[in-house]
Amino acid sequence: HHSVARVIASGGGTQNRALMQAIQAKLDPQGIKLESTDAYGVPSADKECMAFAALAAARKLGISSNTPTATGATGLM
Repeated sequence: HHSVARVIASGGGTQNRALMQAIQAKLDPQGIKLESTDAYGVPSADKECMAFAALAAARKLGISSNTPTATGATGLM
């Protein structure tokens, strides 16, 4: 059994104060803190470009970056 101390959010939704407050309200009863990736030096607005850079690097290095059972792909890519 693992407990959750925090949820880390990223993307454009983190700029939506009402959304973040609603999520925090759901997490409060469990004592879970809501943070954004900004708190860890990763700008939430840059998430998508960083993800695509990571996928491109994996492809260039020959590292599989998919899970066929999740994506429906016929094999590792």
